[in-house]
Amino acid sequence: MARRGGGRPPGGGRARLRALGVERWGGGGPATAARLRARGIARVAARAEGGGNVGVGTDGAASNNRLDMLAELRLAALLGKAAAGRADALPAHEVLAMGTLRAARALGLEARIGSIVPGKDADLAAVDLSALELQPVYDPVSHLVYAAGRQAVTHVWVRGTPCVVAGELRTVDVAALRARAAAWGARLAR
Repeated sequence: MARRGGGRPPGGGRARLRALGVERWGGGGPATAARLRARGIARVAARAEGGGNVGVGTDGAASNNRLDMLAELRLAALLGKAAAGRADALPAHEVLAMGTLRAARALGLEARIGSIVPGKDADLAAVDLSALELQPVYDPVSHLVYAAGRQAVTHVWVRGTPCVVAGELRTVDVAALRARAAAWGARLAR
């Protein structure tokens, strides 16, 4: 979550982040916070309801393992409700905003990313909610937050360039990447 944890913020230090309204930089999402730091549950609902900006993101494979933004949103929503002690805390639409525009705002990038408007980078993801386990769909946003996961993502465009098409990476040599990851895994295991 964008207000918890340690680590160095990108490009500008803590003073820049405070000027942007970010209390403290957090180097990962709720899964990383729970797995590696285990310092309790952030009071995200109270912060968001108090007018603070809270962004949700995912971390690198070394500290998160799944790299699943939809799973991070789900975990943030559920932990936020548990910490607040209220089932109505952090509704799905609020949590989706935490993973899009509010996350961009936490990084100081809201003028470039985070929402679908003319002039911003065309970073988009298509999610297929037709799978049997996702039925029935009453509220697509609620399904994105609580039911769908990365396996439901069919297409991804970054700056308008298709990077994932029909679930297949198109901008990366997958075999070479897999070999490189295996080599690093072997190196780290020594």
